[in-house]
Amino acid sequence: VSEADYSLFYGSSGLSQYRALLSDNNEAVSGGDWPEAHLQQILASFKVKALVIGHTPLAKPAALYDGQLLAVEAEQTSSALLIHDGEAKFTDVGMLKTRFSEQQPQHRPFRLWSAADWRALTANRQHLDDLNHAKTFFNRDKPVKGN
Repeated sequence: VSEADYSLFYGSSGLSQYRALLSDNNEAVSGGDWPEAHLQQILASFKVKALVIGHTPLAKPAALYDGQLLAVEAEQTSSALLIHDGEAKFTDVGMLKTRFSEQQPQHRPFRLWSAADWRALTANRQHLDDLNHAKTFFNRDKPVKGN
């Protein structure tokens, strides 16, 4: 992996550090092309259609930049992000999410006749290959020159 690719993730304006895709009130940043151009670079580099940002306090989950940025991890909502067959959508899970440390955990039983519950258990096996590729990319000490 090249130093440029490594910087795309770990650099000060890289995927894991850059915070300007959302404004202080967690909306798409308006004015100027920098945040959207940066998002397009990330999407192209990783060959993906959308980027999910988690641990983002929001009033509710949001699809921004024409659905290319999905901001999730909203507390006090029953919405969750579901990605199925490459399409992302927000769905209601039927119970309010809260901070685990502040509340007793809530449990919902597995519903035998629920297609959504079965999809969660039988996710596309391609994701395992994708995760292994990401693990190789992220678990290294320094950038490698060249390809």
